[in-house]
Amino acid sequence: MLNPMAHSLNKLRINYDFKKEDIIKTKKEYKKGDIIITKSVSFNGFLGHVGIFVSPTHILHTSRWIGYPFPKLITIDSFRKRYKKNIVIRPESPQIGEEAADIALEHFYDKNIGYKISRNPKLTKNSTYCSELVWYAYYKAGLEFKIFNSNYFKDGSWVSPGPKDFIYPYDFANPIYVKYNGFSFVHIT
Repeated sequence: MLNPMAHSLNKLRINYDFKKEDIIKTKKEYKKGDIIITKSVSFNGFLGHVGIFVSPTHILHTSRWIGYPFPKLITIDSFRKRYKKNIVIRPESPQIGEEAADIALEHFYDKNIGYKISRNPKLTKNSTYCSELVWYAYYKAGLEFKIFNSNYFKDGSWVSPGPKDFIYPYDFANPIYVKYNGFSFVHIT
């Protein structure tokens, strides 16, 4: 029997539209570990793009942008010029966010890790893609960002993406996933 909750979660996973009511306004600055998500791009069936703040002004991300096939630092201003519609999520634990940012820098920055969309985000030695880079940094920091896995005949469950799974940019924008994984939406005013 089709599980309506599982079907709704999976539909949100692929096609989430940012909503104003999801945003918590703050006058504070961006923090290390904040995750920025945009819906301004589409590539190979993946909608959106994500990066991780490694300082209040710089984001580490990877993309197929012409001129750099490897993970790169970009300023928030450059990111906003390139990607017009963005939201930001923040982990409840600032320590985990800072550790994830440090791991992202250590593992990905200035490394020749090419861009490739592939399954199993736990394996990022030779290639990675935007949401996998962010997921992996948090995974190594001790926070497994889980996704809802269903096969329409069971109730489904929350799982860490495995060998047959992708982590999608919109997984970080889905309000159900955000809450379940201990994050909240923020908007800097």
